[in-house]
Amino acid sequence: MFSAAALSIFAILSLSPATAAQEEARAVWQVMSFDLNVSVRQAERDLSTLAILKARNVGNASATTFTFRLDPKATVRAVEVNGASTGFRFVTETRGDLQRVTATLAGPAAPGANITVNITYAFPVETNSGFAAISPIATQFLPDSFWYPSPNTPYTVRGADTAPFRLAVNLPNFVSSGVEKENSGSKVFEQELNGQPFFVQGDWDKVEGTGENKSITAYVPKGSGQDERKQAELLIVLAAQARAYFEGLFGPTLSVPIRLVAARRGAGFSDGGTVLIESAAFRRAKIDSNTARQISEAMARIWVGGQTAVRGDGSGVLREGLVRFLAILFMEKQFGRDTAAAEILRGRIAYAKIARKTVP
Repeated sequence: MFSAAALSIFAILSLSPATAAQEEARAVWQVMSFDLNVSVRQAERDLSTLAILKARNVGNASATTFTFRLDPKATVRAVEVNGASTGFRFVTETRGDLQRVTATLAGPAAPGANITVNITYAFPVETNSGFAAISPIATQFLPDSFWYPSPNTPYTVRGADTAPFRLAVNLPNFVSSGVEKENSGSKVFEQELNGQPFFVQGDWDKVEGTGENKSITAYVPKGSGQDERKQAELLIVLAAQARAYFEGLFGPTLSVPIRLVAARRGAGFSDGGTVLIESAAFRRAKIDSNTARQISEAMARIWVGGQTAVRGDGSGVLREGLVRFLAILFMEKQFGRDTAAAEILRGRIAYAKIARKTVP
């Protein structure tokens, strides 16, 4: 009953952007793919990046400009549209304290038109955080740092852009989501699902899944003992069970590697089959409910938002709310009603703090 209700909500809300688009003639850019070539400079404490965005005008009016957003500290050096240099201007973005950059197109882009935008920029990191950090032992950049250019963000009506991506970084031992490949001696990650580019660099030991779970890998802290490795094996089994559960609900999806990565910062983030888990989770005697929920949500996102893109007005209800709902359904099946009830209560308490300050 619950899965049918969830799918009904998914279907109904997925139709809302089309209805909204009919009300006003406007251009709307949607990213179709990201291609990021990143050079992290430890001494300068910044990353220098060439970002190639393929975008489509999914609105119902022609576009004369292409607007993207970045962290306000980023310095944009050059913008090219369809291979030609173009002028651009900066405006402060009030929502989210971001930098809005508007590039001029050589001619109008009709509805349905595709363009390729090359953006060269540098992004400094003054203070390490869970979203962005540069360090000799643990460098990482997650989407909430707004380290890469994107037309839409979580603060815009359509929600953050998600699309297949290719990511190359000049660091050893970095991980992202998608398939790991070699390109001219350097490592590249290619993600076929809709996702947000990110990467985490560190020093880990790998615990590989076996048999049907061979596509699942746990990245445990370097030098972990036998107990930590056994816990990693249990988490791998849990991820496999969650994947099988959602496959039973939604059907098969693209075969993507699943990575459970011990992280010093940013634990709880997941995208495209990769989930960051606090290192302490591998040292516990048994699986705690918080880690189980994070892994369950990561598996649900492979379908909700990953295989099937979730975009448009109200998309956050599905990308966050539906994913949490599905994860709790799995936890109830796996661990019982008391565990599911505890997770629901935890969510209510967290939401109550927000509701007291902001009208829902």
